[in-house]
Amino acid sequence: MKYQKKTSINYVWYISAIIFFLIILFSISIFSCKNDTNNEELIPPSAITNETNELPEKEIIIPKELAPPSTVGSFENEGLSAQTEWRIIQDYFNNCGQYYGPNTLYSLLPYYHNLNKYYGTYNGCVAFTMNTDGKIPYFKPDIGPNSIDDILISYIDINNAIIYYRVIIAWKEGKFYRLRDAYDLGLLEYENIIMIKNLHVKEYPQCYTPDIEPWKGNFDGLDAETEKIINQDYIDLWSNPLEKLIRIPENKYFEYYYGTYNNFVIVYRKGQTFAFNTIYISNIAFTFPSGGQMYGWKQDINGIGFFYNIKEINERGYLSIDDVNKMYEIHQSIFPPKK
Repeated sequence: MKYQKKTSINYVWYISAIIFFLIILFSISIFSCKNDTNNEELIPPSAITNETNELPEKEIIIPKELAPPSTVGSFENEGLSAQTEWRIIQDYFNNCGQYYGPNTLYSLLPYYHNLNKYYGTYNGCVAFTMNTDGKIPYFKPDIGPNSIDDILISYIDINNAIIYYRVIIAWKEGKFYRLRDAYDLGLLEYENIIMIKNLHVKEYPQCYTPDIEPWKGNFDGLDAETEKIINQDYIDLWSNPLEKLIRIPENKYFEYYYGTYNNFVIVYRKGQTFAFNTIYISNIAFTFPSGGQMYGWKQDINGIGFFYNIKEINERGYLSIDDVNKMYEIHQSIFPPKK
């Protein structure tokens, strides 16, 4: 009996030792995986995504009993049928209603009973502006010149004053497009864009004086074409589908440029709060008003641009101490320390 009891005790000891050994191996493997990430390609943080801006799947439909307003059909003499115009209006507000809810949608509809301006139909693709004078905030566009290929469509006058709150957009078979996207997708041809611009010039000649030049960018040291690509990536990442229709990259989406280091373009965007935000980069404190943030933008091997957390860029070794010191000099010139 004593021999059997001792054997049972040994079994328990052996099993416990094996379990303990497996736990140690598992812990070592997890620790190794974490350390290996320092050698991997930098991945954009999941926090910098556009997940919250996705349209809900549920579609809000305008009630069938809501009859078309009597003024629908005002462009029939120009070639746009009342039936097509009414369908565009319904599609437009069905999209808008997903943000504002059906009650707001139906109450606003009487104020938007027709298109503002019709710029022609090309292979079934309708170009137009919508009458949205401030009643729907999401459709107040960013104003600026908008280049499509080498064609400039301008929404500002010679004094850089906003004269026009409506950006030309396109519609085909229930879907809305920016003119640039419609052109890139082949829905609109080069000659169509020329015709649209000619109509726009006729209506707003003050936007096309000889003194108005193509967009030159906002920052010294950062070429306009690169900034335009960064701005477009910002629009695609942080805008909801409706905002994407009317936001244009020839605008200012970042307040300051901190330089380019190791192919990372460092930019600053102000926040929406009144609180100060301090981050430490290589133990150097960068304090920003209004909850602002610094981001590093870089294209991957496929030419796709991403925004990265500035602290993560530094921790992965992509910034040298000289880079950080130069950024801090720029930071102090922008936000002088209080004496």
